[in-house]
Amino acid sequence: MSSHPGEFDATRQLCAEHINLIACYGIHPWYSHLFSVEGDPDKKRHYSSVIVPPPDDQFIARLPAAVPLEDAIGAIKALLDQDSSALVGEIGLDRAFRIPDPDTKKLTQYTVTLEHQVHVYTALLQIAKQFSRPVSIHGVKSHNELLTQTTKILKDSDVRIDLHSFGGSIETAVRWYTTFKKQVYFSFSYAINGRRERQLTDFLRNCGIPATQFLTESDSPKWGSDTISDLRRVCDIMSHALASRDNCTLEQVARLISLKNIETFLASA
Repeated sequence: MSSHPGEFDATRQLCAEHINLIACYGIHPWYSHLFSVEGDPDKKRHYSSVIVPPPDDQFIARLPAAVPLEDAIGAIKALLDQDSSALVGEIGLDRAFRIPDPDTKKLTQYTVTLEHQVHVYTALLQIAKQFSRPVSIHGVKSHNELLTQTTKILKDSDVRIDLHSFGGSIETAVRWYTTFKKQVYFSFSYAINGRRERQLTDFLRNCGIPATQFLTESDSPKWGSDTISDLRRVCDIMSHALASRDNCTLEQVARLISLKNIETFLASA
């Protein structure tokens, strides 16, 4: 899954070399400030308008020139045209993210305005709708706005939605499910959710959402033995919670959340 156009070629090549991989193309909200909705604007004007508090000239000078969002959209559309199985993602909104220093990579005080994130996010949702592709959505401290914007664009579509490493409340999840029914999925990773095992278990046992809407995921930047171990851990946590809730076997639940559900999610791709 790619986070910005700089990863598109590597993603495409990797998936071409491994037939069991499915490509995802998008702009993660952590990179949204690097894209301009105004075409090709003055660098200082662009960053001063999308970053808060307004950055000083020295910080702006160390940032790359903004890329027109329409160029990134064109690249994603071309890739989706070439690959009928490709998805849109990772995209979303993040109120907690802080922009790292371009040189030291340490987090700064700077954030990206929600307004700008919404511009980028909704443009990418439109692509998912146009191509009828499943979408992977990142949301941190922004689920009200995320649901509002997603509903505007995808409510009457056939686009399947994955809220990845979902960390919202039961109330928030129920609102998503009430709005989108079987169109929305909630995926959980050990890296983000599994380390709070009791919270995840309580969520699954009490949310009332069918087990058909849950997925497992790694949320890992690389594949290896640790990734496989983490997938097994989160599958085990989820299986125990759902098996006791739904009065079925661990094997039945594990097969559902780690295989059958993802097949259904990808069926529209």
